[in-house]
Amino acid sequence: FFPATDWVLGLNLNFQEDDYPNSEMGLRYARIQDATLDASYVPSEQVNTYAFYTVQRSQFEQNGRSHNPFAAGSETDPTRNWRVDFDEWTHTVGVGSSLTFLENRLTWSTDYSFS
Repeated sequence: FFPATDWVLGLNLNFQEDDYPNSEMGLRYARIQDATLDASYVPSEQVNTYAFYTVQRSQFEQNGRSHNPFAAGSETDPTRNWRVDFDEWTHTVGVGSSLTFLENRLTWSTDYSFS
């Protein structure tokens, strides 16, 4: 979206899903969703600045089993089973700029992001 000749606004949405319903061990499912809103200000060919905000949700389920190869029967002991359910939200903000000098032969870029 171009609200003016020197401004660019963007929105990016992503969704990824992997399901393994028949897997007793290992990854059972993974879901990742994110949305990014960004803005760039480009007043000239030599100057570019930007800012963005991203929110991401990650969800995973994984099953496993720990065992001791030196202890008989530990590989089939159901008390050694474990499960991880992971649900996390991540927020990231960032800003940056680039300046071009010497007839486009040198570019100085600075970026900062915080999650």
